[in-house]
Amino acid sequence: MINVAVTGLNSFFGAPGIGVVRCLREAPEKLRIIGLDYSPFSPGLTDESVDESFLIEKGSFLDKLGKIAKKIGSYVLIPCLDSEIVYLSRYRDRIMNIGVKTLIPQFNIVKKVKDKVSQALFLEEKGIVHPRSIFQIPKNFVDLRFPLLVKSEFGVVPVFSKDELKVVYRRMKKTSRRILIQEYIRGEEYSICILAYPKGEIRQYVMQRKLVLSDFGSTLMGVTVENEKILSISKDIVGELGWIGPMEIEFRGKKNFFVTDINLRFPAWIYLSAAAGVNLPYYVILLATGRGVPESRQRTGVVLIRDVRDRYLDIFKLFKFFREFSIPEL
Repeated sequence: MINVAVTGLNSFFGAPGIGVVRCLREAPEKLRIIGLDYSPFSPGLTDESVDESFLIEKGSFLDKLGKIAKKIGSYVLIPCLDSEIVYLSRYRDRIMNIGVKTLIPQFNIVKKVKDKVSQALFLEEKGIVHPRSIFQIPKNFVDLRFPLLVKSEFGVVPVFSKDELKVVYRRMKKTSRRILIQEYIRGEEYSICILAYPKGEIRQYVMQRKLVLSDFGSTLMGVTVENEKILSISKDIVGELGWIGPMEIEFRGKKNFFVTDINLRFPAWIYLSAAAGVNLPYYVILLATGRGVPESRQRTGVVLIRDVRDRYLDIFKLFKFFREFSIPEL
């Protein structure tokens, strides 16, 4: 039986780990799923779909991965947070040597799109259509048209006036070094999740049109669609990067589509891929273990609806994970 470790299980903050686990549970082979997270209050650590869980405590993230390998043997790792992709890409070869298989690019590839500013510069350099972007508040506001979006690695905030822009920018500066100010594009919103392998080649994908969004831009309801323009632009991005592994690319527009965001991992709505007949998290396992992936295409017209599920557990099960809140040294 293959061991699979999945991070990003904290669904309180919209992390995709639980969606990845649900996809893996629908795989045609039995997998032993290991859950990893940084907070003892992460719902995924105690989810019944996870066979064993580990809390990532203070210290080296890489050392923790090695300790897990010593305990359970070799495993496939599916990192579900952008910061983890950036960190692990620096140590890709070392990870393989400690018995961990994963699909991530080298750091020289990841750094081109590792944050919102890097992404805007990459898209500009490659001539890929994206919203007009600036990297600091200009002295002259004449050319700015509101609303605008202020982006950092911690999220996106819409602003509707000069005063709002100044306040939001000042607050973001306290926690983020690289901030992007971007024009707001009107139109329908789409996103595509691709799986690239071996280098810059899209092996499979699932595409959705977002029907209902949360206040933070997360998909609450979406439907699988096919759009050749979106797929073509995605192929250009993945090919130019030479990407390996999962990636989500977001678009907005009608006839002309603007690339509005790039995420370096599976999206929170990834469970839609299994429902649409292209189980991308399971395909990661196939590729990481030297097997091929099916050639089937996604089913269109499949609707995802995000809801809230309540569950209960014994408090002593929760006590197992009680530690200080910690963030890995990435």
